[in-house]
Order: sequence, then structure tokens, then C-alpha cells
Amino acid sequence: IDKKIQFLFLGRQTTAFKNRINKKQLKNVVLVDNVPHTELKQIYPFINLGVILYKATSLNTEFCAPNKLYELWSNGIPVIGHHLQGLIPIFDVELKGLLTDFEDPEAIVNSIKKFTKLSNNKEELIQEFKRKMDISTHLSILKKRMEEII
Repeated sequence: IDKKIQFLFLGRQTTAFKNRINKKQLKNVVLVDNVPHTELKQIYPFINLGVILYKATSLNTEFCAPNKLYELWSNGIPVIGHHLQGLIPIFDVELKGLLTDFEDPEAIVNSIKKFTKLSNNKEELIQEFKRKMDISTHLSILKKRMEEII
């Protein structure tokens, strides 16, 4: 992968993972432990791509999507995620990112490379999120329907 790409691993990480990264002395990898949720807004402007490290362990998780996915999209950050059945229908435009096979390291690398060739328009993704997924959009539809009934 291009040496200009910087990787920020944010949140809980195993000791084994930290040791492996530190042993390799990778200059383009930064490890940050847990950050209070309220401070994430300060980090999002610097992120161009989120990676959701989430794989299904049961039918329940096969059809779920982590909250972080929606938080990244609401901040204009496209995502690379694993091919989960629950994610396939919501990755309906390339603007949102890509789904790949997290069992295949080469597929992950190819997805990152593909992403670097896509245009990354944060404002367009924020608008897409607001139009289709933001809770206020759904609440206004619900309110309108309730007013029609009453």
C-alpha cells in the first residue's frame, strides 16, 4: 500500500496486536487507545476512510451493522466493511464505501487501493446520510403520517 497512506487505529486493541505493530516499526501506523466519544468529532475531519472491523459470529450479527458505521457516514467518512448480509443493502452507492472479504488480506489491500482512486466528497456523503438515514428524516415522515391519521 502507498506509503503516503496513514493508518490510525483508534480504540481498544489487544496487546498482541500492539506488539505486532510496534515490532514492525511501521511509520505510517498510529495506535491510539480509547478516546472519549465526545472527543471523536475532533478526529473525524482528519479521516478519509473508516474500516469497520466487524464480522458475523451468529445470524444475529450477520444482519446487524455497528453504530460506528452510521457515525462515520454522518461525518462524511466512507467505510470499508466485511460482506455481511445486513450491510449489503445499505451500501447502495459507492459514495458510502466498499464491502470486501475480511478473510482475504489481498482483498482488503485491493479495496483500500480502489478507495484511493475514488473521489471523496465528505459533504456529498453527509447529505446522502441525512437524506436516507438520519433519524430526523424518519421522524419527520412519521410525524407527517401521524398528522394524516389524526
